[in-house]
Amino acid sequence: MDRIQRAIDTSRKQTIYKAVVSNTSDIGEIAFMLNISCEATVEYLKNLITLANRRSATKQWYAFAGAHIDYAKKRIVLAIPPNELVAQTDGTLGFMFFLMGCFFGLSGLMYLIFIFSENNVSNIILAASLFGSLSAIFIFIGHKLRNREKRIKRYVRLINDEKINRVKDLANATQKSANFVRKDLQKFIKYIDSGILNAHYDSETDRIIVITRKDKSISDSATSPQEPLVF
Repeated sequence: MDRIQRAIDTSRKQTIYKAVVSNTSDIGEIAFMLNISCEATVEYLKNLITLANRRSATKQWYAFAGAHIDYAKKRIVLAIPPNELVAQTDGTLGFMFFLMGCFFGLSGLMYLIFIFSENNVSNIILAASLFGSLSAIFIFIGHKLRNREKRIKRYVRLINDEKINRVKDLANATQKSANFVRKDLQKFIKYIDSGILNAHYDSETDRIIVITRKDKSISDSATSPQEPLVF
């Protein structure tokens, strides 16, 4: 029974997502699509907003990040600008790997100092190889993750601020090859929990197309969320 209810909840959330990003923000219309009450729809919307505001938000629910309910106009108000590229990054992960690499390196050094007095060459070589390898691997992964975050931020800045969306132009701006940038962007767009969230790659024009929303009223201010919702 729980499994069936979870499947129903997931299906309803997906329906809400498709409706909202397709410019349907009216709670009454969304409730009609779901065939449930407006009050129940509001609860689903609140749940989606909560999910989206978590650091672990998936690509799909992230569209609701920062959203709120306009109780006066009976609609959901999205916070993400309708025509801007959005990226989700987590710089702490790369930093954590870097710290772990430093930890293994320092631990290995201390252990080598401890066993050096034993004059056991095989143990010294084994310890140096083990701790050195672990340190190098974690530092390399941390460095790679931090570089990935920097590249995502730079792509977002170039596309949003400088209105560059052709892969060739992005490659010139980043001093990388067009093939590298193309694969890099496709990889970022494909990420589930981290990367570019609202775009797709158009192979015909070799451009990054931002998924926009036409509803210009989504950035309107809303009334206090404590106000009771009456339908």
